[in-house]
This record gives sequence, structure tokens and C-alpha cells, in this order.
Amino acid sequence: MKAFPYSVIISIYVFSSQLGLAQDVPKDVVEGLTEIYAEKYPDNFSMQKVLIEGQIESYKFLARWSGPDDVPRDVFVKLREDYYEKYPEDYSMQKTLVQGQVESYQHMSKWKSEDGVPDNVFKSIRANYERKYPHDYSMQKTLVEGQMESYKFLQNWKTPKGVPNAVFRKLRKTYEEKYPSDYSMQKTLVESQVEDYIELHK
Repeated sequence: MKAFPYSVIISIYVFSSQLGLAQDVPKDVVEGLTEIYAEKYPDNFSMQKVLIEGQIESYKFLARWSGPDDVPRDVFVKLREDYYEKYPEDYSMQKTLVQGQVESYQHMSKWKSEDGVPDNVFKSIRANYERKYPHDYSMQKTLVEGQMESYKFLQNWKTPKGVPNAVFRKLRKTYEEKYPSDYSMQKTLVESQVEDYIELHK
């Protein structure tokens, strides 16, 4: 990390303290943030101030955040540890990502079924992404939502205009056999084939 004159670093630290920003925040955390943003934006003191303020507020939020009552303690602690390890000096990133994961966990915990999707299909898709991404609830939520939308689309998809029924049925069957549990892949590939068929037969 580039060395900055101590007078520059400490002056920003003192300024932050005068605003009350650094109260209840360890001195080494504030000095570390000050040095990081002084290096990134050496001539933009307004940017330094805004980013340091944001990071300090995020640090304070994280320091007092014990987690929601409806999220198991071990889940919350694991999320906090994971993002601390990934972004040890970026408290704003930690806060944003842990909040997103917590919200996704809460959503997934309450999501027990989906209209228009058989329970066995819904449970199979959920279990698949829980195995693949056991600690990434945001990824689980995004992928399961995509699969639900694709499943319902496929169930209601009629033969497109310009495509013979036999051709469409064969395409559907081909990709159902190749990707029996991946409705998003089925949808994407059949759509592509249909578009190309129509283009070729104009």
C-alpha cells in the first residue's frame, strides 16, 4: 500500500472524529479506511470523506447487528464470517451482501410451494440448488425463481406459428430428455431452435 504522510492520514481521522463518525470504532479501523481511500482518491477529498463515512456507518451497523430472530444463529454467523473473509476492509460490502443473504434466507424459509408447479417438481428443484449452493441463499433464490418461471412457461407453451407440430414436439422431447430437471435450459434451447427454424424457413 502506498505510504501517505502521517499528517494527511491523521488530519482526516481527526476530521471524522470531530463529526462523531469514529465514536465506538477502533482507531486502527478508521486509520486503515483513511489510508485506503487516500490511496484510491489522493486528490478527491470529498470522495474520501463520503466513502469513509459510509464505511464507518457500515462498521457500526455490523458491530451491533446480532441477526434476525427468524435466521438460525449458525447460519447468520457463517454468513458474517464468509463475507468478512472475502472483504475484510470493506464493511459496506459486507453489510450489503449479508443483508441480501439474510433476506433471501427468510424468503426461502417461507417458500413452501409454487402455484402451477407440482410439489415434487418444486421440492426437487429446491433440493438441487440447496446441494449446489448450501450457504448462498441469494443464488438459491435466483435460480429457483428462474426454474419456476421456466417450468410454468413450458407447461403453457403452444406450438409457435411457422413451426410444424411434429418439429416442435421433437424439440421439446429432445431437450426434456437431455435436461430433465433443468427447465430453464430446456426453455432457452428450445426457444433458440424455434427461432432458427423460423429464420431458415422464411
